[in-house]
Amino acid sequence: MGEYTDQGAAGAEQLAGSGMERRLTLRLVKYWENLRAERAMPTLTEIKPKELSEIWQDCFILKIKAEGESRLNYSYIGANIEKMKVMLLRDDPPC
Repeated sequence: MGEYTDQGAAGAEQLAGSGMERRLTLRLVKYWENLRAERAMPTLTEIKPKELSEIWQDCFILKIKAEGESRLNYSYIGANIEKMKVMLLRDDPPC
């Protein structure tokens, strides 16, 4: 499992695609960094979906479990991601 490294906006620019995808990724990273300030991450209660309305349906939030626990626990899965999950479970690719 990879270790978290804080690359901030510079890291986001490397991961983001071009055009609108890049703009939305950078917007999300800026929002995240403003909330977290000097901490590793913001609290769940600080995240306001209305402030991310344009991209909230494409977001997810993972709950970090204690070391040794292997299952992922999602605090939130956006509607668009949920649709993809259902299609993948039915073996019905989105193409």
